[in-house]
Amino acid sequence: MPTLTIFRLLGKHLIGALSGIYVAAFIGRMVGWLWPSARLIAFVIAACFFVISELCVTLRELRRGPQSTGSIILDFMPFLLLGAGISLFLGRFASQWLGSDSGGLLVFFGIYYAAICVICGVKYRVQERNLQQDLEHPRKVDPEEVARETRKYMHPYI
Repeated sequence: MPTLTIFRLLGKHLIGALSGIYVAAFIGRMVGWLWPSARLIAFVIAACFFVISELCVTLRELRRGPQSTGSIILDFMPFLLLGAGISLFLGRFASQWLGSDSGGLLVFFGIYYAAICVICGVKYRVQERNLQQDLEHPRKVDPEEVARETRKYMHPYI
Protein backbone atom coordinates (compact mmCIF):
# COMPACT_ATOMS: atom_id res chain seq x y z
CA MET A 1 0.00 0.00 0.00
CA PRO A 2 1.47 3.36 -1.00
CA THR A 3 2.10 5.68 1.89
CA LEU A 4 2.60 9.40 2.18
CA THR A 5 6.40 9.03 2.27
CA ILE A 6 6.39 7.16 -1.04
CA PHE A 7 4.27 9.85 -2.68
CA ARG A 8 6.50 12.53 -1.21
CA LEU A 9 9.56 10.73 -2.58
CA LEU A 10 8.00 10.35 -6.02
CA GLY A 11 6.94 14.00 -6.05
CA LYS A 12 10.41 15.17 -5.09
CA HIS A 13 12.01 13.15 -7.86
CA LEU A 14 9.37 14.18 -10.39
CA ILE A 15 10.24 17.81 -9.66
CA GLY A 16 13.92 16.86 -10.13
CA ALA A 17 13.17 15.24 -13.50
CA LEU A 18 11.17 18.27 -14.66
CA SER A 19 14.00 20.56 -13.55
CA GLY A 20 16.37 18.38 -15.56
CA ILE A 21 14.21 18.81 -18.64
CA TYR A 22 14.27 22.57 -18.09
CA VAL A 23 18.08 22.49 -17.85
CA ALA A 24 18.16 20.30 -20.97
CA ALA A 25 16.16 22.95 -22.84
CA PHE A 26 18.74 25.54 -21.78
CA ILE A 27 21.57 23.26 -22.94
CA GLY A 28 19.78 22.72 -26.26
CA ARG A 29 19.46 26.46 -26.72
CA MET A 30 23.16 27.01 -25.92
CA VAL A 31 24.21 24.31 -28.39
CA GLY A 32 21.78 25.79 -30.92
CA TRP A 33 23.77 29.03 -30.97
CA LEU A 34 26.91 27.14 -31.99
CA TRP A 35 25.25 24.53 -34.19
CA PRO A 36 21.60 25.24 -35.06
CA SER A 37 20.79 21.84 -36.52
CA ALA A 38 21.93 20.05 -33.33
CA ARG A 39 19.56 21.89 -30.99
CA LEU A 40 17.01 19.07 -30.89
CA ILE A 41 19.65 16.33 -30.55
CA ALA A 42 21.33 18.17 -27.68
CA PHE A 43 17.98 18.64 -25.96
CA VAL A 44 17.04 14.96 -26.31
CA ILE A 45 20.42 13.69 -25.07
CA ALA A 46 20.50 16.09 -22.11
CA ALA A 47 16.85 15.40 -21.21
CA CYS A 48 17.41 11.63 -21.32
CA PHE A 49 20.53 12.09 -19.17
CA PHE A 50 18.67 14.00 -16.47
CA VAL A 51 15.50 11.89 -16.54
CA ILE A 52 17.36 8.56 -16.42
CA SER A 53 19.61 9.86 -13.62
CA GLU A 54 16.58 10.88 -11.59
CA LEU A 55 14.89 7.55 -12.33
CA CYS A 56 17.96 5.70 -11.02
CA VAL A 57 17.95 7.69 -7.80
CA THR A 58 14.20 7.12 -7.36
CA LEU A 59 14.48 3.37 -7.87
CA ARG A 60 17.42 3.12 -5.48
CA GLU A 61 15.56 5.01 -2.76
CA LEU A 62 12.36 3.02 -3.23
CA ARG A 63 14.11 -0.33 -3.23
CA ARG A 64 16.38 0.26 -0.20
CA GLY A 65 18.28 -2.97 -0.67
CA PRO A 66 21.00 -4.47 -2.78
CA GLN A 67 20.93 -3.33 -6.38
CA SER A 68 19.94 -5.72 -9.11
CA THR A 69 22.02 -6.04 -12.27
CA GLY A 70 19.38 -4.17 -14.27
CA SER A 71 19.48 -1.31 -11.78
CA ILE A 72 23.26 -1.17 -12.03
CA ILE A 73 23.07 -1.04 -15.83
CA LEU A 74 20.46 1.72 -15.61
CA ASP A 75 22.81 3.67 -13.32
CA PHE A 76 25.46 3.77 -16.04
CA MET A 77 23.18 4.59 -19.00
CA PRO A 78 23.32 8.39 -18.51
CA PHE A 79 27.10 8.26 -18.87
CA LEU A 80 26.75 6.38 -22.14
CA LEU A 81 24.35 9.05 -23.40
CA LEU A 82 26.65 11.82 -22.22
CA GLY A 83 29.70 10.22 -23.88
CA ALA A 84 27.80 9.72 -27.13
CA GLY A 85 26.55 13.31 -27.10
CA ILE A 86 29.99 14.77 -26.44
CA SER A 87 31.60 12.63 -29.13
CA LEU A 88 28.91 13.67 -31.64
CA PHE A 89 29.49 17.31 -30.79
CA LEU A 90 33.28 17.03 -31.05
CA GLY A 91 33.01 14.94 -34.21
CA ARG A 92 30.99 17.67 -35.85
CA PHE A 93 33.66 20.24 -35.08
CA ALA A 94 36.44 17.90 -36.21
CA SER A 95 34.67 17.27 -39.52
CA GLN A 96 34.21 21.00 -40.00
CA TRP A 97 37.84 21.90 -39.25
CA LEU A 98 39.79 18.79 -40.32
CA GLY A 99 37.59 17.05 -42.88
CA SER A 100 34.68 14.65 -42.84
CA ASP A 101 36.75 11.48 -42.37
CA SER A 102 38.36 12.62 -39.16
CA GLY A 103 35.02 13.70 -37.70
CA GLY A 104 33.42 10.32 -38.34
CA LEU A 105 36.44 8.57 -36.90
CA LEU A 106 36.30 10.73 -33.78
CA VAL A 107 32.59 9.99 -33.34
CA PHE A 108 33.19 6.26 -33.71
CA PHE A 109 36.04 6.15 -31.22
CA GLY A 110 34.22 8.47 -28.80
CA ILE A 111 31.10 6.31 -28.69
CA TYR A 112 33.25 3.18 -28.55
CA TYR A 113 35.25 4.58 -25.63
CA ALA A 114 32.06 5.61 -23.80
CA ALA A 115 30.58 2.12 -24.29
CA ILE A 116 33.76 0.43 -23.05
CA CYS A 117 33.84 2.70 -19.96
CA VAL A 118 30.20 1.90 -19.19
CA ILE A 119 30.77 -1.84 -19.62
CA CYS A 120 33.82 -1.70 -17.31
CA GLY A 121 31.86 0.28 -14.72
CA VAL A 122 28.94 -2.17 -14.80
CA LYS A 123 31.32 -5.13 -14.56
CA TYR A 124 33.13 -3.61 -11.58
CA ARG A 125 29.92 -2.76 -9.74
CA VAL A 126 28.36 -6.21 -10.34
CA GLN A 127 31.53 -7.98 -9.20
CA GLU A 128 31.72 -5.76 -6.12
CA ARG A 129 28.11 -6.57 -5.25
CA ASN A 130 28.69 -10.31 -5.74
CA LEU A 131 31.83 -10.17 -3.59
CA GLN A 132 29.95 -8.44 -0.78
CA GLN A 133 27.22 -11.10 -0.96
CA ASP A 134 29.82 -13.88 -0.84
CA LEU A 135 31.55 -12.29 2.15
CA GLU A 136 28.25 -11.95 4.01
CA HIS A 137 27.13 -15.54 3.27
CA PRO A 138 30.19 -17.78 2.95
CA ARG A 139 29.78 -21.36 1.71
CA LYS A 140 31.03 -24.31 3.73
CA VAL A 141 34.07 -25.96 2.17
CA ASP A 142 34.73 -29.70 2.41
CA PRO A 143 38.50 -30.39 2.26
CA GLU A 144 38.01 -33.82 0.68
CA GLU A 145 35.91 -32.38 -2.13
CA VAL A 146 38.51 -29.66 -2.78
CA ALA A 147 41.26 -32.29 -2.98
CA ARG A 148 39.14 -34.40 -5.36
CA GLU A 149 38.45 -31.40 -7.61
CA THR A 150 42.12 -30.43 -7.62
CA ARG A 151 43.17 -33.98 -8.50
CA LYS A 152 40.65 -34.12 -11.34
CA TYR A 153 42.38 -31.26 -13.19
CA MET A 154 45.98 -32.36 -12.61
CA HIS A 155 47.94 -33.82 -15.49
CA PRO A 156 49.12 -37.42 -14.86
CA TYR A 157 52.71 -36.75 -15.97
CA ILE A 158 53.34 -33.71 -13.80
